[in-house]
Amino acid sequence: MSVAPLRHTALESRTEQLPPATEHLLQQAGPALAGEHEPQSTIDRYPDLISLLQRRNGFLVYGSTIEVFPLSRAAAGPDQISWNHPNFWRAQYPELDQARAHVFGQDAFARQYAIDSVGRVHVLDLETSELELYGATLDEWAWRIDRERRECPYGRLAGEWVRVNGALRGGERLAARIPFALGGERTVENVEALDVYEALSRARDTNARLERRSG
Repeated sequence: MSVAPLRHTALESRTEQLPPATEHLLQQAGPALAGEHEPQSTIDRYPDLISLLQRRNGFLVYGSTIEVFPLSRAAAGPDQISWNHPNFWRAQYPELDQARAHVFGQDAFARQYAIDSVGRVHVLDLETSELELYGATLDEWAWRIDRERRECPYGRLAGEWVRVNGALRGGERLAARIPFALGGERTVENVEALDVYEALSRARDTNARLERRSG
């Protein structure tokens, strides 16, 4: 079952307090990636996400290793409307539609964060098509990314890359020169910064190669 198209309306700016981990995340984040009052898309199936975007319409945080997309018309990088178009990249990943999940952001390696209709957050590995439940709520997602940037292999590697090379620029993601799913090492030397669409294309190519192998 595909996710229904998003409707357009105005995204109103609000300053209401968010749950603690989400509030902490915003305190660490950079400025909004798009204007707060321009015509936007309503995503009323996801009230927690709406509350976050009303506070800040897209942002980068932790050396730009975590990105939350604005709803539309980003200055650099994806926005939620175009990124979730059913005829774009997500057509290769039916797991998202099966979970009725809307993609709202990504980590340093373009692993996709998606929220479902009951507010749970999932993470999709574009290389392997694995969709993992990441947090029971958006606030648990915020808490977990703060913890895992120091503890999990992806987070530590992204942090090490940023320490060596500096923060990612808008519209960039990290990608393995030799894909991790094909045996590439999780080292800074095997990682490079690419335009997000080039990183997406590389991950999709790896996914297709894995599918051919398994078929």
